[in-house]
Amino acid sequence: MPVDEIVALLRQWEKERGKGDKVRLDINDEVIAAWRVTREQLHRVWELAVAQRRKDHDPSAVNAGFLDRFIAKVLAPPRVVKPPLRSMTGPQLEAEAVRLSVHSRGKGRDELIALIEHKRTELRGGHAA
Repeated sequence: MPVDEIVALLRQWEKERGKGDKVRLDINDEVIAAWRVTREQLHRVWELAVAQRRKDHDPSAVNAGFLDRFIAKVLAPPRVVKPPLRSMTGPQLEAEAVRLSVHSRGKGRDELIALIEHKRTELRGGHAA
């Protein structure tokens, strides 16, 4: 989305929330120029920024520097949360073992879980006992 469209939308949204006379957004702002966002992503960034302003009881209009704090959050891919090893099914444990290059042949469930936990600790740079 071009910078002039970003600025126009932000000014419009801020005007709609009664901050029009306080908006300090410029099409020459290098921070804004670096953003690669869709309209939907920009609106989400703005919503997060406005919510933070409200939470902080800050009556200020949002500005590029403040909005920039929320860009990475909106653009980040969703986190994949793996279930705890003990709640994984046999095929899930096998898949995790393959992913980590842990040999699972002939291993019982508890032993396989211990090996996977050990490997994860090693990969994080920790010291497994």
